[in-house]
This record gives sequence, structure tokens and C-alpha cells, in this order.
Amino acid sequence: MTDAHGAIERDRRRFKVGVTIHPQQCTINELRDAWRRADALGVDSIWFWDHFFPLYGDPEGNQFECWSLLAAAAVDTQAPQIGPMVSAIGYRNPDLIAYMAGTIDQLSGGRFVLGLGAGWFERDYDEYGYEFGEARDRLRTLKTALPRIKERIAKLKPGPAGPMPILTRGSRRS
Repeated sequence: MTDAHGAIERDRRRFKVGVTIHPQQCTINELRDAWRRADALGVDSIWFWDHFFPLYGDPEGNQFECWSLLAAAAVDTQAPQIGPMVSAIGYRNPDLIAYMAGTIDQLSGGRFVLGLGAGWFERDYDEYGYEFGEARDRLRTLKTALPRIKERIAKLKPGPAGPMPILTRGSRRS
């Protein structure tokens, strides 16, 4: 029995379980229930996507804003890391992203992961007045924004409550 239990414990250290909660086609109460249940189940991370319109189902259906949800989940959960999967760099000024990330990291007690990407959903860009451009341009913007974000994070008062890892995602296909 001890050997089997030890093997299970080693397996738990080799992988982590995360959930992405789609903040669309639902109510705010359903979202809160989802992240609370995920926290109670012991998941390692909770993620929200950063889009302004639903990605499936009714294109005019409910869609909640990512960063506001992250702040709410930060104070409403205890254990999992939380973050955007991923936040399109073209939607916000890099210094503002750093500032928001630092505050959410404080709210979460150091559990925030800053997920950043190049962006791909053209409707978000078009309807909110952001320039979509070519994938290479969005990737270049992501590349130039990362040092600026890191510099701003280093200047924050207060700074992040934890190490605040940065996760990046970009693709030339978009």
C-alpha cells in the first residue's frame, strides 16, 4: 500500500490540472459558481480568455470581460493560479497591462500568471477600433511589449505579491 500511495504522490507532482472558463453564453452567477467549484475541486489553475465577443454559439450572446473576472476570481478563490489565456497585446497599453497584473497579483496573494498573446480574433479588433493588421505585425507588437511590461512591473508600488510568471502565445497562422 505504501508503494502505491507513493507512486500516486509522485504522479501528482508530474502534472497539473487547469481549467479554462469560457466567459460567454452564461450569467455572472454561473461564472462565479464555475470558478468556486474549480477551486473546491483542487485544480491548479483557472484561466479566462480575453475576447470581447463570443467565440461560439450566438455571436451576439453574453460575453464577460476577462480582467474584471480575474480580479473577482482572485478574491473569490484560495488555491489555484489564475490568469488570462491569453490576453491580446493589441487591446491594451503594455504599461496598463503591467499595472492591472500587479493589482490582480496582490488581490490573489501572488497566484497570478500573466498570459499574453498576439491576438487573432479580428472581430474584437474591428469593433473596438484596434488595428488588426497582419499576424507578423501583432507578433512584433508582442515582442516589443514584453520588455516594457517587465520594466513597468519592476517599478510598481506595491509590486506583485509573488513571482508573477509570464506565459506567451503567438502564431503566424492568424
